[in-house]
Amino acid sequence: MKHIILTISLILVASTVAATSLSIKHNKDLPTPYELVTKGTILDKFKAEKSSGLIYWIAWDKTDDIYFCHLSTRITERIRYAESTSDCYLTIQETYPEEVKNK
Repeated sequence: MKHIILTISLILVASTVAATSLSIKHNKDLPTPYELVTKGTILDKFKAEKSSGLIYWIAWDKTDDIYFCHLSTRITERIRYAESTSDCYLTIQETYPEEVKNK
């Protein structure tokens, strides 16, 4: 009986450790690219000129920030798989005095 309980507890601990070490870590204060595209306000969207991707300007209403996101997919013919990437960057918003704008 002790062996069965020990075996079950080892399996549970091992699966918990494996799941914890494989979890994706990100800053909880920042939205993920998925959250930006699905829950943000898309200000502008256009196709990238040099790649097969889309570029988004997205407003995140929870923090009044604007993000620049590039979503792309590359399909290889030989191996037949798709490689998708999503990169989002927080833009810096600056307001200049009127005399600086007119120069």
